[in-house]
Amino acid sequence: MKKYRTLFISDIHLGTKWCHSQQLLNLLNSLSYDNIILVGDIIECTKLKDIDKWPDSQIELLNKLFFDIRYKITYILGNHDNLIKEYMTSNVDNIEISLYKIYNTVDKTSYLVEHGHRFNSLSMFTECLISPWIIFYDIIRHMFNLIDIYFKFETTSSMYVFRYFIKTIMMLMTNYLQKLIDLIKSLNCRGIIFGHLHKPGIQYKKDIAFLNCGDWLEHKTLIAEDYEGGFHLITG
Repeated sequence: MKKYRTLFISDIHLGTKWCHSQQLLNLLNSLSYDNIILVGDIIECTKLKDIDKWPDSQIELLNKLFFDIRYKITYILGNHDNLIKEYMTSNVDNIEISLYKIYNTVDKTSYLVEHGHRFNSLSMFTECLISPWIIFYDIIRHMFNLIDIYFKFETTSSMYVFRYFIKTIMMLMTNYLQKLIDLIKSLNCRGIIFGHLHKPGIQYKKDIAFLNCGDWLEHKTLIAEDYEGGFHLITG
């Protein structure tokens, strides 16, 4: 079995009915790794009050990610789980909590790790209105789920297309990509490992590496670094 140095996982959205927790559990149990970096939007913080109603697989995944002392866990906060910092004001046991991290690969190359929402004005707005936004999001999600069922969409959900369209518009309006590039260069990093966009992939733009972990709503992907310093996009 190939052993990975670090797994990077984002956008699990624990607490929502759209989370594919069992698939992620199966994947984690099939891999060998030493560290996990959670790249934001891991827990839907407004759903914590209903944790007693979460499916067993989500509770099992929560325990595996946060209470398995065999692994060092770094928790990068996103826009859906930013309120977690109110409950976790300091590092807890083997968990490091931060807004971002400079990650050094096997060959000492530096990468910025952050969720990727800080330069998106829509995210800044919804952080102030997180509870009503999540309720609205759930309604929209139900609506697009019905569209998928009616038109029998099986590969790409209409919700993903809608969300990606909105985020692309916001990126263009806020000069999102250039702001990220400027930040990465200012920190002397080779690239960024992030989430937020729900678009998995490893790309290079203007000599900057963009490694997006994807999500566990539609794509069920994560990024892994091996002990040769290579990055891999792995699907569950």
